[in-house]
Amino acid sequence: MHNLLRGLLVTLALNLIVVTSCFAQSYIFTWHGNSNFFNASFSVTDAELQGAPLGSQEFTNSVSVSSRSGILYNSKNDETLFDGNVNPWTFSFTFVDYPDTELFVSAVTFPIGRMAGDIREKPISGPDMYFEMGYWSYEQIPEPTTGAFFLAGAALLATRLNA
Repeated sequence: MHNLLRGLLVTLALNLIVVTSCFAQSYIFTWHGNSNFFNASFSVTDAELQGAPLGSQEFTNSVSVSSRSGILYNSKNDETLFDGNVNPWTFSFTFVDYPDTELFVSAVTFPIGRMAGDIREKPISGPDMYFEMGYWSYEQIPEPTTGAFFLAGAALLATRLNA
């Protein structure tokens, strides 16, 4: 009887993690350029997707752009300015790889739902090196909630207490 109860509690704990994992707490955005000059992505929290200003630790630790020039721009290594929010799908980033180059990333509202934008890399004083138009896509990153881990832990503890 104890083994049956233990098995049910373990199954319940695992199901809680799986079910709550279906609710995204963050989203990843990916760049699709028309010339493949840049690879870019970043993650935002659910609050930022709902209109909160960009700037969470998840966002600043994830935003990066690699360029055809061989430079990797990210908020950890470069002087970076962020503006806007991802709802209603407008944002801009400026990366400064001092003293050499700077990179401008933007998205605009139109066409609606496509998050069209552009990425431009240039010397700090000079013309564009690379320019690319494209669009951003996004998808949910399913993550279990803290509550799910707590409930799973409580269920597993209950199995230990019943042993």
